[in-house]
Amino acid sequence: MSATVQSIPGPQILATAVVPNAQIAPSLGRNLAAGANATATVQLVAPGTQFGDRLNQVDFRVQR
Repeated sequence: MSATVQSIPGPQILATAVVPNAQIAPSLGRNLAAGANATATVQLVAPGTQFGDRLNQVDFRVQR
């Protein structure tokens, strides 16, 4: 007889947004280094801080 219990964290939740230079330049006071048509990818959720639902599994075996 044997049993195995496994509890795995769910998938990592990631959220990013692509922000154009037109939205960044007023607060930065200048254009981005790549120019006036540049964009920046901004992480909205810090990596490794939010996860989906956990996966719980039980494997139970009886053998003769």
